[in-house]
Amino acid sequence: MGAVGIVERYSQVRPTVFVCDTVVKYSGKQLDLRQRFSEVNKKLRESVPELKCSIVINGPSFVGTGVKLAKDCLNPTATALSYVCSSRSITLSTSYTRRAQPVHRSA
Repeated sequence: MGAVGIVERYSQVRPTVFVCDTVVKYSGKQLDLRQRFSEVNKKLRESVPELKCSIVINGPSFVGTGVKLAKDCLNPTATALSYVCSSRSITLSTSYTRRAQPVHRSA
């Protein structure tokens, strides 16, 4: 899909974050989409004032306002947490804590 099609579709849902891959494999060929997403980022910012940033999940970054690499946005020092639900112990790797909710089952 071209930059115009992407902008038209995303403008309808008015995203606050645009997520993309700048390198993809298609029909056995590696495609570099940085130029396309640079144009998408620019046009989306013009049509969607709520757009805060564009995050690149896979591949190198591209030139544009508010562009970030996913690896720079994530907390690499997540801590392991343990929860006990019913009779099972569950270990999660996460950077935040949340109180486990009991599971209620009807007889």
